[in-house]
Amino acid sequence: MITFLKALLIGICAVLPGVSGSLIMISLGIYDKLIEIINNHKIKDNKLFLLYLLVGILIGMYSASFLLIYMFKYKAILYYIFIGIILSEVPFIVKKIHIKGRIKLVPLVLSFIFSILLDSLNKQNALSSYSFFRYFIGGILFSFGKVFPGISSSFFLLCLGIYDKIIILVINPFYLFKYLYLYIPFLIGAVLGLIIFLKLLSYLMKKYYEIIYSIILGLLFSSTIILFPSFSFNKENIVGFTLMALIFVIFINNKYKNN
Repeated sequence: MITFLKALLIGICAVLPGVSGSLIMISLGIYDKLIEIINNHKIKDNKLFLLYLLVGILIGMYSASFLLIYMFKYKAILYYIFIGIILSEVPFIVKKIHIKGRIKLVPLVLSFIFSILLDSLNKQNALSSYSFFRYFIGGILFSFGKVFPGISSSFFLLCLGIYDKIIILVINPFYLFKYLYLYIPFLIGAVLGLIIFLKLLSYLMKKYYEIIYSIILGLLFSSTIILFPSFSFNKENIVGFTLMALIFVIFINNKYKNN
C-alpha cells in the first residue's frame, strides 16, 4: 500500500512541467530499486511491486492531467508555480555536482542553448505540428527525462509544443486511435529512448557524473526563461509571482530539512 501511495505522488509530479518525476522517485526511495530490477532482469521476482508502481503512477498521472487541463485557463499563474519548483532544485543540483567535482561550463551552456533553440523552433513553427520527427523526438526526450534524475519530461514536451496533446491522451486513451499519426511516432521514440537510456544511465553516472549534472543544471536554467510569462502589473501576474516565491521558499526549506 505504501508503494502505491508513493507511486500516486510520482504520477502526479510526472506530468507537471519543470518537476522531475525521477527526482521524486529518488526522494521516495523508489528510483534505485526500479533501476536495479530492470538492469538485473528481476522483473518476475518483483511483480507485485511493479504492479503497485504502475497502477499508482497511471492513476496519479490521470488525476493530475485532468486538473491541469482546467488550470491551463490560468496559464501565467501555473507557469510561475512551475518556475518556483524549478528554481528550488538548482541549489541541490549544484550541491550534487560539488560532491564529486565541479560544474562543467561547456555541457551546461550547450544544454542551455539546445533547449532555448528547441523552444525558438517551436515558436517559429519551424517544426511541423503533425510531423513524425517532432513527436518521435518528443518521445525520446520524454524517456530521457523519465530516466535521468533532475530532468522534467514535461518541460521538453512544452518546448516542442506537444504537451497539451500528450496530456489529453493521458486523460482519454481513445485519442490514441483517433490520432495514430501523432502518437505512434511518440510511442516509438519513448520506447526506443527507454531502452537506450536505461542501459546508458549507470555507465554515464559513474564515468561522467559532473557532465550529466551540469547538463541538468543548464536545462533547469533555460526552463525558467522559457516558462517565464510576459510580466505586467495585473492581478494574474502578481498572484503568480507571489505563489512562485512562496513555493520556492517552501520547497527549499523542506529539502534542507531532509538533507
